[in-house]
Amino acid sequence: MDHQNFIEYEICNTITYKRIFTRTRDEALGYYDRGWIIIEHHITICRPSIYNATRVDISMAWNDNPEFNPLI
Repeated sequence: MDHQNFIEYEICNTITYKRIFTRTRDEALGYYDRGWIIIEHHITICRPSIYNATRVDISMAWNDNPEFNPLI
C-alpha cells in the first residue's frame, strides 16, 4: 500500500479574501505575525490498489486556538 503524508498551510486575508496555499511553515508564521488567518492541514493519502484511494485531511486553525504554540 502506497501512502503520502504532508502538511499544507492555508493563509487567508480577512479583508480581501485572498487565499494562499504553501507547504512552508516559516512563510505561514510570517503571515500569522501580520494578523492573517492560518489553517494547518495534515493530509494523508493512501492507495491500497490502483483502483482505490483514500484521503484524510485534519485541519487546525492557528488563530484563536489556545492549543496553538508558534514556537513548536
